[in-house]
Amino acid sequence: MAKLPGTEVVNFMRSPAWVYYRVPPSKHLGRDVDGANPAYLEEEREKFQDPEAHKDYRKAIISRTNKAFRLFIKGENNEAAIRFGAQQMAEKLNHDPDLCEKLIPKWEVGCRRVTPGPGYLESFAKPNCNLSNSPVTKITENAVHTADGNVFECDIVICATGFYVSHCPRYPIEDEDEPNSYLSVATSNFPNYFIMMGPNCLSGHSSLVESLNWTGDYFVKWIKKMATEDIKYVVPKHAAEIHKTLVWTGGCKSWYKRNKVDGRVTALFGGSAILFQRLISDIRPDDFEIEYNSANRFRFMGNGFTEFEMKEGNDLSFYVEVADESPSC
Repeated sequence: MAKLPGTEVVNFMRSPAWVYYRVPPSKHLGRDVDGANPAYLEEEREKFQDPEAHKDYRKAIISRTNKAFRLFIKGENNEAAIRFGAQQMAEKLNHDPDLCEKLIPKWEVGCRRVTPGPGYLESFAKPNCNLSNSPVTKITENAVHTADGNVFECDIVICATGFYVSHCPRYPIEDEDEPNSYLSVATSNFPNYFIMMGPNCLSGHSSLVESLNWTGDYFVKWIKKMATEDIKYVVPKHAAEIHKTLVWTGGCKSWYKRNKVDGRVTALFGGSAILFQRLISDIRPDDFEIEYNSANRFRFMGNGFTEFEMKEGNDLSFYVEVADESPSC
């Protein structure tokens, strides 16, 4: 907005956020281009026609993202990230003491979602861009009023204060005081209830799309087991716990903690993306109460044959493997 000729822009900010410089994807192409989403050259697009080359590029980006999870652990790595992030933000703010005081957070990197924000900090160097960190008290027909008594006349108000994440339905819900889940995919006391992006899901780092793929595969494994083993319902025995060593429990107000400073983290999985993938790569029946449709849990065995072997022409020796060639003595 600040780039448009003739505009006057005021940014109303509730609290600061880490505007952290991320490594641009072009680094993996051997180019040094700023921006989180650079334009690809024609020769690069042609290179991506090779599935293996495209896969290698994707893997390079995702590997770097997964490795960055170490920054979210309280301690030396995160402290280094704080110093680097503060220095980087100060440089983009031209070391303006007032802007640095208002815009650079005092809490850990990652306590709240890190903001890419290309060009955001630099915009405050423009004469037509201003910052207000006083709370908005009301919006009238042609102005925004703030708690410090200022009135900002305006033509357009752009709301960019976040998004609604509680997903509460209109009907009342009677349950525990805080959301709980089993690996974000199920919850106790709710039989046969599987959830995409439930409480403590993998939304704090890495690829959300990949986690949804893994979750869908997990559901299918349970569905197949229930459909083929005469199971009436399954329900997890206990809820997962958040690791308290992560910066998500730090001293900031965050939707990770239901908009609290000291609340329990209910939004994010307490580990890395690779740990999450391994945990839900297969079902863990020992973690569930399983109720069968019959007192005889082996009723699904039927008459002793599988449907596969009753079909004419199927290979009934499919399990025979090539014999190993053992070295002669």
